Amino acid sequence: MTESYYLINSQIKFYFEIENLRIEFNSEQQLLEPKEARILRYVLENQVDGLINAETILNENWGHWNDKKVLQKVLSTLRKKFKAIGVTENGFVAADANYKINYVGVLVNDIQQEIEKKQQTRNKLLRYAKAVLPSLLAVAVVFMFFGPYNQGPQFSVSNIIQATAIAGASVEPDLSPDGSAMAFSHKKDGSSQIYLKIDTNLGFEILTEGHYDQVPAWSPTGRQLAFQRKEPDLCQIRLITLDDDLKKIGDDQLLAECNPHTKVMSMAFKDENTLFFTESQSVLGHNEIKQLDLLSKKVTPYFSNQKSAMGAISHDSGQYFIVYSNALGALFSLQSPDGKVSNINRVNEDNTVTFLRQVGTKLLSFDIFEDQIIFKDTDNQLKSFDWADPQTLTTIYKNPLKAISYPVVSANSNKIAIVSGSIYKNSIHSMNLISREMKEIMTSESVLKYPKSALNEILFVSDETGISQIYAFSDGVKTQITNFNKNRNIMYFSQSRDEKWLAISFSDSTIVYQRNEDGLSALKTLPGNTYPDFSKNSERILVSNQVAKGKGPLKSMETLLVEYYLDGFKETGITIRDALYGIYHDSGIIYPTADHSIKLFKLNGIETLVTGFTVSSRSALAVNDTALFISDDVAPVAKIDLETHAIVEFDELIHGEIAVNNNLLYYKKIHSTSLVIFKGELTSK
Repeated sequence: MTESYYLINSQIKFYFEIENLRIEFNSEQQLLEPKEARILRYVLENQVDGLINAETILNENWGHWNDKKVLQKVLSTLRKKFKAIGVTENGFVAADANYKINYVGVLVNDIQQEIEKKQQTRNKLLRYAKAVLPSLLAVAVVFMFFGPYNQGPQFSVSNIIQATAIAGASVEPDLSPDGSAMAFSHKKDGSSQIYLKIDTNLGFEILTEGHYDQVPAWSPTGRQLAFQRKEPDLCQIRLITLDDDLKKIGDDQLLAECNPHTKVMSMAFKDENTLFFTESQSVLGHNEIKQLDLLSKKVTPYFSNQKSAMGAISHDSGQYFIVYSNALGALFSLQSPDGKVSNINRVNEDNTVTFLRQVGTKLLSFDIFEDQIIFKDTDNQLKSFDWADPQTLTTIYKNPLKAISYPVVSANSNKIAIVSGSIYKNSIHSMNLISREMKEIMTSESVLKYPKSALNEILFVSDETGISQIYAFSDGVKTQITNFNKNRNIMYFSQSRDEKWLAISFSDSTIVYQRNEDGLSALKTLPGNTYPDFSKNSERILVSNQVAKGKGPLKSMETLLVEYYLDGFKETGITIRDALYGIYHDSGIIYPTADHSIKLFKLNGIETLVTGFTVSSRSALAVNDTALFISDDVAPVAKIDLETHAIVEFDELIHGEIAVNNNLLYYKKIHSTSLVIFKGELTSK
């Protein structure tokens, strides 16, 4: 696979792969943040005659969080990084509402890298042939250049689900009536799909693909989801039908066409066969609220007296948002044309309208909790008021650390969901309205490393907070394990099987922590040690350490494995030489060596398991009770039977960081240009 890059102004290379974001010029390079790479690529692809509109950049990349100051900061940082590699020309010149782009990029492939990768593959296959088929070496070497080198048995991964989130904006959530599931829009790279997340599931379902679908709305039974499909010159209201397990039945169906001027509508079910929706009638934003009969598919105006008192905002100039509850009926907000204020109104039984309260902000959504109307106020706090006393406010979510939006309440009034985050990373949280417990439902990751599987958790490293932290994923809930207040280079980490101990390798040491309800307590620092692993009984720890070997001109560095008791941190007496790192197994300690061998240390001797494999990192090696799994950058995952030493391969190109727990394989993979962790069941073929 070739590595693509943009050649800017015929001399600057811009690499944009998810784990290789950088610009390079005359052997100088600068790493780019995901937000910087995203904007640089966007302006290269979308400038017209060297000009691009600032609002266009914001709207296409950051949606409703469009803040020009943020764009200015990103472009300022890019200018500094171009200057740092020797490019003095200002590539982004502000010109009124536009930017003049002095960079022209051409997308090319690095052919030389492709040749080198092919040569690396051939070299690896040659090592494999020497190790596994010594009696057929000559045949294997010839076969290597003309076809697959492994025609033996394979193993595969089935029942694959996505175990962590993908990059992009998860917005417009709507909770199922019983609060057990959430539908939301996932927007990324100019597309939008409807996703479904069930509380008890680790992964999520993608309900629509290939279109720009948004604003899902649940029916009262939780067996129907309406949504808007919005594409150039097209606006449709469509319906997804779900079974009792919330699995999609057949294809989604067209309910009604809507005015293409409707950028983002809001929808609310009155009952299983009646849907309210908002619709723009012109480019200038003339809006109406309409009612759709799902049986006849007939669309009619909702209420007749739209010119009733609405707090001095003209009904035909603002944007509506509508909600419905059995207790209060229909409520809607009406936004002023300049987006600075919104009025919340109630539709009475006689179709007149009662003005309730004005909010000094643009309302992306609001919702109803019993007799309370819940909304996000100008101070970024979640507040509520009683419909009968709209001037008295109660704060229900104080001082969130990040910007919040899109509050939505389940029909049973037990749970509220909100979107939280910045323009680059956001997440969806839910709060139990009775206990006020908050938990994360969906999140976006920019960097994701070192997936691991414990008894009931998936652990990994992510930079969601801007600082690398370790997180645990269990029962659909993500929990931050570490709480570092500054960035430290997490090189590797390991957790004991009883989930009591956590060891983290930094660039200069490994620190052993004890996990408890209050977080982590540092117990022991092991200077210079790396790549920890805990014994299966959680009583010992194995670390890798470099020591000097020889004297004078013959002096060199040697890597050793050293084992410690966790109780008192005294050495057990086990030291293994020429070992890069080790993994505990029932039969002994498995370790790779510098000469491309993988060996098994036992108290009665050392056994060579396989040769000819180069394991690039500790996260590329995993083991379960019966087999060893090896991953690298160019070949599929290989499985080595620990008893027979037979080697089989996975039938898809899965490589990179892996983890194994009994019959489950976890692997990191680029999906929709984002890093995610997948989980699948191991099966033989």
